[in-house]
Amino acid sequence: VSSKLNGLSLNGGTIQNYSLENATITRVATAQSGVIVDGITPTVSSTAFTGAEHPAYVTDDVLELTLTFSEDVTVTGTPRIPIGIDQDNKYLEYASGTGTDELVFQYTVVAGDVAPIPGQGFSIQDVNIDLNGGTIVNAAGNAANLKFRRPAITQITFNA
Repeated sequence: VSSKLNGLSLNGGTIQNYSLENATITRVATAQSGVIVDGITPTVSSTAFTGAEHPAYVTDDVLELTLTFSEDVTVTGTPRIPIGIDQDNKYLEYASGTGTDELVFQYTVVAGDVAPIPGQGFSIQDVNIDLNGGTIVNAAGNAANLKFRRPAITQITFNA
């Protein structure tokens, strides 16, 4: 399949729907030039915890997770990542990074936060970003893949 300024050339192929009906291919001429089609979905390529200088987080410390995407993304709203601390679901909430390939999510430790299992810190409840009514898209408007690999969490605990 190739595209020409005057339309789509199937090069002897066909495009059909599920019922095997041939597609009608038409194109309205426009005065646009330099049109670039971007169908690539941004994905999370790496994750890293940063923040407090010590492994035992206390009240008012900030737990910070940076997600690095395969390309620059724009964020609207306040996406979040659910984490398990104590018996409650808490959230790492989007803090910064729109327009770049690195998004920072933060959670500020509050009094009463303790490791659900002593010495084991916390857990990432889900390996998906919860958009929470927001969006994460690339410059072409393609929605980001919200799945990511669970980051290695070693020697982080809460004693708030």
